[in-house]
Amino acid sequence: MMPALSSIPNQIPLFFRHREDDADVRLATRRRIMSIGKQRFARFSYDGTSLASVARAAGVSLPTLLTHFEDKLALLTAVFDEGWGAINTRFADIVVTSVSARDAMLSMLRVMKHILERDEDFAWLMLFESRRPALQHGEVMFSRGYLRFMGICTELAVRGQRDGSFKTVYHPRIIASILVGAAENLMRDRLLSDQESGTSKYPDDQLISAFEALVSYLKP
Repeated sequence: MMPALSSIPNQIPLFFRHREDDADVRLATRRRIMSIGKQRFARFSYDGTSLASVARAAGVSLPTLLTHFEDKLALLTAVFDEGWGAINTRFADIVVTSVSARDAMLSMLRVMKHILERDEDFAWLMLFESRRPALQHGEVMFSRGYLRFMGICTELAVRGQRDGSFKTVYHPRIIASILVGAAENLMRDRLLSDQESGTSKYPDDQLISAFEALVSYLKP
């Protein structure tokens, strides 16, 4: 006769391991869906990608995909949050260690350039698919990661107005918008130029010097 489970010392019921395994599998499935979604959104655009195609490429059923992401916009937003998280972590460290807000802002383009060059799929998404209106209400949806990034840049602009890096005649959010917009536009046009001709018309030294000139203009 088999002994009762409770009578076996140090015996861990099997269902505990099953729960852990299920959690690991679920996390791995979510990551695979996000990876495939990022690739397909970048290569076929948001409008040209269906959740069914993402599910097939990820090797899961559509109902399984929908247990992780309620719709296509939710999947895109999760991809953005992950990508912006890498940028925010790096940029936040630079903000803390920089002598002035000007020095930190000058590093922003370098940080974005480095990360986007390392992950071209995310670069295409961030620069071309990042402002999507929600079907429910028509308002443009932003990822939490992007909003956090703009918050860091706005706080940095406030600091810069205190330490003499930036003019005080502009609202800090305007300063942040000018610099973030310039960095995005430079990276976007560089990608388009590379796609057009295969030869970059935006060499690194000119990108950085042009951005430095803009930051210098904002100095009192």
